[in-house]
Amino acid sequence: MKILLDDLDYILALDKEHKLIEHGYLIINDSTIAEIGKTEVLRKKYPNRGEFDIIIPGKHRLAMPGFVNTHQHVAEHLSRGLIPDNVATVPWVVEWAKPFYSSVTDDDEYWGALLACLDMIKNGTTCFIDQGVYNDGMKSVDAMEKIGIRGIVGRHAADRPPKEIPSNWRDEWIAKQYFESAGKALSSLERVVKTVNGRGDGRITAWICLEGKRMHTSDELYIGAKKLADRYSVGLNYHLASSLEEAQITQEETGKWPIEHAEEIEALGNNVLLAHVTAVKPNEIEILRKTGTSVAFCPGSALKLGKGATVIGVYPEMLDAGVNVSLGCDGTSAAGSTDMVRQLYLAAGLFKDGRRDPLMIPAAVAIQMATINGAQSLLLDKQIGSLEPGKKADIILFDLRRPEWLPVNDPIQSLVYSATGDSVNTVIIDGQVVMEDRKMKTVDENEIFDKATELSNDLQQRSNLIPQKKY
Repeated sequence: MKILLDDLDYILALDKEHKLIEHGYLIINDSTIAEIGKTEVLRKKYPNRGEFDIIIPGKHRLAMPGFVNTHQHVAEHLSRGLIPDNVATVPWVVEWAKPFYSSVTDDDEYWGALLACLDMIKNGTTCFIDQGVYNDGMKSVDAMEKIGIRGIVGRHAADRPPKEIPSNWRDEWIAKQYFESAGKALSSLERVVKTVNGRGDGRITAWICLEGKRMHTSDELYIGAKKLADRYSVGLNYHLASSLEEAQITQEETGKWPIEHAEEIEALGNNVLLAHVTAVKPNEIEILRKTGTSVAFCPGSALKLGKGATVIGVYPEMLDAGVNVSLGCDGTSAAGSTDMVRQLYLAAGLFKDGRRDPLMIPAAVAIQMATINGAQSLLLDKQIGSLEPGKKADIILFDLRRPEWLPVNDPIQSLVYSATGDSVNTVIIDGQVVMEDRKMKTVDENEIFDKATELSNDLQQRSNLIPQKKY
């Protein structure tokens, strides 16, 4: 299959030269980018347009790499709006999220993952990593295969139940949330890597995924998970330092803050991606840099859960020190949105205001965090994250003929400060046109909407969680 993206207004390549091509073209051969250049060159080189199987007009379009969402919970997607917005991180997890996750069936997981992937694609995300699902059937993988997205999955793993089990928890919930030993957790994680890796014509990869927060994860599980990831040449993904409260718990138990302790037990490295990383001491920035550990900053959930990213967060300092910082959306209850453009805006704006310094995280850097930095976090930067010949054709086209984009004096600023994911017109993943003119080509959207609504209503009853409507 040979596809031509013809006479695009702009191509934002995100390559090493940071090219912004005006009036450009892009050619895809099967799943790979073959050529990028100026339209005037294309028309001389390819006078016979009949050699292309598909020609997509580029007028009023900006092409760029698809967004890479480095923190998502597809198992949470059917809980949108269910958990109240006045709950701090620890009670949010224990009193609300855990009962919900424990009630998710294989069927819930499949349709919830389909809705999550649909939501991401409609907003321009072509690749994501999931924090880990709770069912051994891994039905989220079936959903990813069907819809055509690229992604990394895992089996959620934790081995330390709360010291005081909440009164509303059922016995079966504890068994679903927590493995009875680190050894059994590691066996399950290994099985998923062996059976899932390479599905979806190679688009789907399995990583080692842990809960990660100190109160839920033993040192034995951290250490074993890192060794397992190294043995299978895959990544290790877990939450860490997600809140000041979590950092203080780690300090009380180990005498060190989370990053310091993770280094001490050798649970960091260039194949490790940490989610949130809000509570960080200055010396821990250097630990992240020297170990090559990547960080997924989730500004949406920081704001909704009051994590303090703008007060204690040191993401600009991490970037300045050379730590690879990417962007994640987090789950729909934790954050509310899978729109990566919203995360761009927050990443570029929060620290300008919080530090009263307009030089903090320029728009161009925020875009890199959502693309090439994300690809590096997922160990995929040789395949995706920029538009270059030889890389996978994961490409999104923004519709510039919309009021929030016009006039287009600076497409980079307009993307970060003015646009929304709703202006994504076309999505190509692995050379396949998955969405065109905002219409999905791989799934029936209405079927997903209807099924997700039906299952969500049933899930509320099974989890004993009722929306707290305040109006």
